[in-house]
Amino acid sequence: MRQRKLFAPHLAGWLFADLLIVLFLVALVSVPPTVAKPTPSASASSKPSPAPSKPPVLNLKSVDFWVRGVNVNLLLAGNDSAAQNLVQKFNEELRRNNVQNRRAGLILAFGTAPAHNYQDSLATRVAGKLVEVVSQRVEKFRFVASRLLWTPGDPGDIRVEVFFFDE
Repeated sequence: MRQRKLFAPHLAGWLFADLLIVLFLVALVSVPPTVAKPTPSASASSKPSPAPSKPPVLNLKSVDFWVRGVNVNLLLAGNDSAAQNLVQKFNEELRRNNVQNRRAGLILAFGTAPAHNYQDSLATRVAGKLVEVVSQRVEKFRFVASRLLWTPGDPGDIRVEVFFFDE
């Protein structure tokens, strides 16, 4: 009878798989067990834990209004009376829309200019100044996010869309 020779290359794959299993088991056994920390009982704590607060949710329905008759040159020059006049008109619009006590999350400010040309940069600067002044002087707008935009119209008018938080 003829004896068959064992051909070793076909055993290499099985040997590799067996070694991989052994390494996996060694790694699994060498990981220390985790110990759960005991939770304090209700009687151990003298103060009740505060209830978790809900994050603010931005209402997707905006309040739209116009702030008209702004003196653009004085406002951009940093004139305090022009800024105060702007805040007064802004607050009047908030009261008229009955939202003066709500916290604002986002302002879309549309500065106006007659045509879409170099004036639109002036319009967005005026819109930016509105957001700057209002966020400094109106408490509920202290940390408001903003987007500055352009719309056709008379210089000195600013269209405002405000999105408030639901509270």
